Amino acid sequence: MKIMYLLAFILLSFLANAQTTTVTTQFSSSTSTHSDPKSKDKVVVKNSQTNSSVSISNSDSRYQLKASFDAHKKEALKKLLQQYLENEYLLSDSKKQEWKKEEKGKTAYEVLLQENRLKINVDKELNSSSFSEKMVLLGEKISDLISNQ
Repeated sequence: MKIMYLLAFILLSFLANAQTTTVTTQFSSSTSTHSDPKSKDKVVVKNSQTNSSVSISNSDSRYQLKASFDAHKKEALKKLLQQYLENEYLLSDSKKQEWKKEEKGKTAYEVLLQENRLKINVDKELNSSSFSEKMVLLGEKISDLISNQ
């Protein structure tokens, strides 16, 4: 009987601490243009596909975003990130941009933008609540930008 109480207590403790919200969104579209087969006009077929996804995890202690997107959206994402993040924490080369802030010997936040991937990790315990809220807002803007065709 004591074992059952112990298991119930552990389960309830786990559920109480697991206050994480995770949102995953995938976007996919395909467009084709065809003309009437009876027409003598040339038929031009135009195919366009996009495969994008955004996954967000937001808990009391951590905020994470992982996204994949079409490469042509990288510049718009880079500009958006530059509006929200401080240049003093930017390390950049031709293939990636990385913002990384260390606090108390730990990573307070890290943002990595590559060809068609973006990762954001924020330790809310090492950042102010206003900065954490700012990053959640940034995540919403990123999701909107990626989902728009």
